[in-house]
Amino acid sequence: MNHNDKFRKILIVVGVVLLMASNAFATRSREYLETIEIDDLCIAYSKNHQGFWVAEIKDPAGFYHTVTVGSHIGKNTGTITKITNDTVEVIELILEEPSGNWIERPLTLKVWRDPLQSCRTQRSIGRGKQRRAD
Repeated sequence: MNHNDKFRKILIVVGVVLLMASNAFATRSREYLETIEIDDLCIAYSKNHQGFWVAEIKDPAGFYHTVTVGSHIGKNTGTITKITNDTVEVIELILEEPSGNWIERPLTLKVWRDPLQSCRTQRSIGRGKQRRAD
């Protein structure tokens, strides 16, 4: 077996692994909070728990859900990337209709701190980065 054959086999293995990873993403079960619009969720509080940050998110029915970095929220494939004392940072994937490209849209959701008013999400939207459609 020459070097070109070994290289081809390595490329095939890498391609199969990448294909399996992309299929796992496409076929993973959606989390409950992904069935709800992100504007209908409320970041009730966040805290540092045993060295890592967690947040409690209140859904429209009034139930609380604990989330961590990597959790998914909102209907636009939102992934939590950072949790602090005051904010939860999310990256949403938005499909741009005319071009078919995906846009990564960063969101910063503020923890709701006003006990006199009903909980609602306050967010700021960052500039999106384009990703090529595959």
